[in-house]
Amino acid sequence: SILQALIELHTQNASPVSSGQILKTFDLGVSSATIRNVLHQLEEKGFLDQPHTSAGRIPTRAAYQLYVEETIRHRPTNPALRRRIREMLPRTAGQDQVPGLLEHFSRLLAGLSNNVGVSFAVEAHSESQIERVEIVLLEGARLLSVVTFADGEVRTCIVPLGGNVRLHDLEIAVQLLNEIVCGYAPAEARRRIHSALEVGNESTRAIAQAVAAEKDRLFADQIPGEVHLEGASQIMGQPEFQDPGNLQLLVRILDHPESLEPLLMESTDATDDLLIRIGGGEGDSKSQVPEDLSPFSLVSARYRRGGHIGVVGILGPVRMHYSLAISLVQGVLDTVRELDSDS
Repeated sequence: SILQALIELHTQNASPVSSGQILKTFDLGVSSATIRNVLHQLEEKGFLDQPHTSAGRIPTRAAYQLYVEETIRHRPTNPALRRRIREMLPRTAGQDQVPGLLEHFSRLLAGLSNNVGVSFAVEAHSESQIERVEIVLLEGARLLSVVTFADGEVRTCIVPLGGNVRLHDLEIAVQLLNEIVCGYAPAEARRRIHSALEVGNESTRAIAQAVAAEKDRLFADQIPGEVHLEGASQIMGQPEFQDPGNLQLLVRILDHPESLEPLLMESTDATDDLLIRIGGGEGDSKSQVPEDLSPFSLVSARYRRGGHIGVVGILGPVRMHYSLAISLVQGVLDTVRELDSDS
């Protein structure tokens, strides 16, 4: 299609695409006037942007989403690519558990895609019950929440408050939270903690509300591990990062990989093994990523091995080579399944 042709040209050269370029590069069997007319219609429907009146057009996020879903998402993985992925892994990969594979996968994906290779894992948590909740008042209107489980696991989280609280109110809030969540597994604790928002005075409720806002971290069913990022030198060569704002954002992400954790946690809960977020998925209220990821796209896939759920992916500019990225991520997923069947 004309939209597919424009996206493929823009992916190659990172500049606006004209009707003449499409006519010259692709044998679509239509005239230049027809191509111009279709491009105009696509622009009116929100699939294309024209940065300057005299320039060509570039795809919007909506165009990439349509292209990915209708054209390339369900293409089978190239067997030669899957063999190459298998050959690039160490011989011992079949014996490694998920944490031991993460660095291999992120480095491999970065090298083959010229973007950032991402890997992450969560450890499936047992149904251990919550033993106690403790809260320590910190400077700067902040709280340190400490949750101890019956199996000895301890989780901590620094929680910001809107203002100062009295020590007496803090003690009441701690007692209230313990009464509500102690003796319950994480899933039930997350459900019950909202009860703490309905009792006590305003200060007590503010403390309970601050802790409840972090329930997905303090009372999660799964324990998140470290986020691995590889490929800084590869992605910095992309034209998008000649823009100082995009470059600063990329450096912040590379310096603080944990900022991607909420996004990757969504991948562990997704109903589909393959998750494609274009333009950062802005407007999605579920995402609590602290950075504006609108200049980026993330293609990720999850897999299960032993007691872990792993996530592998490619983070790159919205002008990503989606066909290659999806094939690589799907190839890693297929390789993990082969390793499991061989072991």
